[in-house]
Amino acid sequence: MSLLQNLKENQFPCLELLNFEGPVLTAIKVENNFVIIDQWNKLCSILTFDQMLHFIYDYNSITDSSGKKWIYPKESKEAKPKEEILLDFLSFKN
Repeated sequence: MSLLQNLKENQFPCLELLNFEGPVLTAIKVENNFVIIDQWNKLCSILTFDQMLHFIYDYNSITDSSGKKWIYPKESKEAKPKEEILLDFLSFKN
């Protein structure tokens, strides 16, 4: 079972941060952190709330398991979830 499947089955909230004809980066809320998984279901990063905000709204990057650096503000708006969905996910409401 992949890390992503395991976290989803344990009913942790998750959101596809980037989707280009399939999920590229997925965030999963686990306690007070965000686990970032790439399209190959590999762990990219574990971010605190503040680090997650810096990734989403600043130009901090996350590197996936293939070595590609993702800078969220530079990515296509069409590949991202709607702002209200993202804000709800970040709010730690379960």
